[in-house]
Amino acid sequence: EASRARPRHLHSAASTLAVPGWRRLGRLVGWPMPSRKKPSKYIGSCGIYVLATSPEDGSLWLLVHRRSRQVSEKNTIASPGGIVIRDVCLSEGSQDLDFDSGARRTAVQELFEETGIELDESQVEGLEALPVGDDPYWGPQWHRNFCVRFDGFPVVSGPEKESLHEVAKGGMDGIGVDAGDGFHAWVQAEELLQRSDLMKGCRRPIAHIVAERLGDELEAPEPPRKR
Repeated sequence: EASRARPRHLHSAASTLAVPGWRRLGRLVGWPMPSRKKPSKYIGSCGIYVLATSPEDGSLWLLVHRRSRQVSEKNTIASPGGIVIRDVCLSEGSQDLDFDSGARRTAVQELFEETGIELDESQVEGLEALPVGDDPYWGPQWHRNFCVRFDGFPVVSGPEKESLHEVAKGGMDGIGVDAGDGFHAWVQAEELLQRSDLMKGCRRPIAHIVAERLGDELEAPEPPRKR
C-alpha cells in the first residue's frame, strides 16, 4: 500500500505527462518523453529493366514509358519501378528489414502492374542486379535496380487501372517501336543514352547494360544539351 500512498509529485513521468501542460515541463526538467514518431511506411525505391533480344538481328531493346505529370520527374522516359514499403521488407515474426528481398518483390509487382508482364518463379530468382545511379531520393543504399532478359519481345498489355496515372498515354509516340499498349515502347539502349529526356536515375544502369554488351567500361554519358 506504500506505493499507492506516495505523493502526487512522485508519480511516474509517463502518467504525469498524460496531463495537458506537463509535457512542456517534462522537457524542461529532462524527463524521458514518450515518442510519437512512427517509422516511415516508405523506405526506398526500385527499378526493373526489361531487355529483349531481337530474334532477327540480335539487337538489344529496352521497355520504357514516359512518366506522367502526376508523378515526380514528370515527362521523363523511364523503366518500370516504384516505392518500396517497409512491410514488404519484413520477414514473418521479425522486425528485421531485408531490403534486397523487399525491393525485388516490389519490382516484380510494379512490372506487372505497369506493363502486364508477369514473371515466373525462375525469372524472379534469376533477376540480375544493376548498378544504382547517383542521388536516388532515399539514397543509393535504399534503391535497387534489377534486370530481366527475354529472347524476343514479350506481350505488353499495359498498365492496370490503378497505375494509369503514373504513365503518359502516347508519351512514347515516334520513339523506338510501339510495344502495343499505347504507353510503352521498345527502344535501343544506345538511343536512350543519347536522349536528354531520359530520367537521370536510369542512365547508369542503362550505360552498364551497353558496356556489358560491348565488353568494355562505359561511363553514363551526360544528356545532350538543349539548344
